[in-house]
Formats: sequence, structure tokens, C-alpha cells
Amino acid sequence: MAGLQWWGRRLLDLGGYAVGLTVVVTAVLAALSLLAGAGWNGVKLGLFLVGTLAFGYATYLRWPSRPPQDLPARRPEERDEQRQGSTEGPTVRTGGGPPEEDADRSQTPFEAVLDRLPPLLWTDLPPVERFHPGTKLYAASLLMLAVSYAMEALFGVRA
Repeated sequence: MAGLQWWGRRLLDLGGYAVGLTVVVTAVLAALSLLAGAGWNGVKLGLFLVGTLAFGYATYLRWPSRPPQDLPARRPEERDEQRQGSTEGPTVRTGGGPPEEDADRSQTPFEAVLDRLPPLLWTDLPPVERFHPGTKLYAASLLMLAVSYAMEALFGVRA
């Protein structure tokens, strides 16, 4: 049961980050769009563009910095070199940066602000047990794209 609660807190943290970032981006886009005279069409377009850019940046954050050493070599001579080389086991990585970065990962300033608001106030997870910031950004980008789509398909905001 403790494992289920831990996953629940992690998913709550992930969802809270996605909703929080989407709300902030939507508020900023709404202010800019209304000032520019674009109305809700500008918000919808802005959410689509920011969501797409956030998706790309999240991919960059999660991209491995070097290829895994435990993959089999393609050519026979590479396999021989691999067998004679290092005797270390495979490296397990959980984040987008070097392994030493994942071990002492700290909160981003935006995460620290969200942690002071309910329901994230009650999750009580150290930063190393949370999802990687790139994973949280993926979730937020998908939510931004979903809100942009919902504005058009459900609420009739069309250009």
C-alpha cells in the first residue's frame, strides 16, 4: 500500500505542475492577447505554440547526453573490444543529465512556488523522488495542447 501512496503523490505532483504551468501560461497569454486585440483566438494560438515549444524543450531535457554503454556492438570487432574493455555493469540513468546531476537534483523556483499551494502542499516528496522536470514539462505541454484543442473543438474559438 505504501508504494501506491508514493506513486499517487508523484502523480499528484506531476498533475499539479502541469495544471499550474498551464494556468500561468494561459493567464499571461490572455493578458497579451487582449492587449493586442486578438481576443481568445490569440490565447488559443499562443497555447498551441507554447505547448509545441514546451514539448520540444522537454524532449531536449530528457534526451540522453551519451549513448548507453550496455548496448551490443554492431560490428564483430566492436564486440571484441567491448568484451575486452570495461568490466563495469550497465549504467542506469533516471534523468536527462549526467548521472551525478540526477542524484542531487533540486527544485526549480516554479516548483517551489507550486509546493506552497494545495494540494501539492501535502505531497511531501523530496525532489529526487519526483518526476524529472522534463517529464513534468511533457505533461504540461500536452495539457496546453489539449486546452488549445478544447478551445477550438468544444468552445468554438475559431479564427
